[in-house]
Amino acid sequence: MLTKEDLLAIGSLMDEKLEAGLKPIKADITEMKGEIKGLKERVPKLEMTTEHQIDRAIKLLGEGHERLKQMIEGRLVTKEQQENSEARIFALEEVSKRHTVQIEELQKKTG
Repeated sequence: MLTKEDLLAIGSLMDEKLEAGLKPIKADITEMKGEIKGLKERVPKLEMTTEHQIDRAIKLLGEGHERLKQMIEGRLVTKEQQENSEARIFALEEVSKRHTVQIEELQKKTG
């Protein structure tokens, strides 16, 4: 039968073995805590950087689209203006021809 001292000695040996087995686990946990702390510091910076870059990229993209839109609208307006200009030129040419005929008729009457 085991005595109290035997049980205490066995308990002490088990504690030593357990402590030896836990040492690498504790070291790993300590290392992981350090890495987590580092991540906690880096993640907000990365989020801010990413947010800034994405916001900037979206803004540039929007500006590019706006510029393209203005170019397209400008071409459409230019085409429309060109058609209007052609109609006005035709009308002016017709008025000019009529006035030329009228001037010639007046010159014949006065001349």
